[in-house]
Amino acid sequence: MSLIVEDGSGLADAESYASLSRADAHHDAFGNPAWADAAAADKEAALRRATRYLDGAYRQRLRGRRKTAGQALEWPRVGDAAVERDTGLPRGLVQAAAELALRALSGDLAPDQQPDSSTVDEQRTTVGPITTAIGFRDTPGRGPSYPVVDQLMGPFLKPARPDRVRRA
Repeated sequence: MSLIVEDGSGLADAESYASLSRADAHHDAFGNPAWADAAAADKEAALRRATRYLDGAYRQRLRGRRKTAGQALEWPRVGDAAVERDTGLPRGLVQAAAELALRALSGDLAPDQQPDSSTVDEQRTTVGPITTAIGFRDTPGRGPSYPVVDQLMGPFLKPARPDRVRRA
């Protein structure tokens, strides 16, 4: 099945933000042999999974709003100067899709988390005749993170709310 690439018009059947040729050029420029060695059908499937991940992971934080109610994907967007100044799709979005597609070739971008996979460690301290025990629960993380994708998507995201900024 041929990959349907969003062209910036709000296609109702779009499946990817990056075309195979754009992803090939991106990975060629960065010297990623794993992408070059993959079959075209595998690359197209990876681009579909990457686009689905981008929409799901960033949907609530994107600036602006969808251009049309009938479009299949979260882009194109309107209502914010940062997302409207480009014609078509922003370069950073297309690059983010290509980066995630490379990772999608080797596995699931958002693997299921097992809620009962946490472990409890206990730390004991003895001072004289008194022993204290403190239990620590090692909870699973929020899943994988993709810093390069976060950087590429940064210009298209709403600013973080000050009350939600974590301090080190």
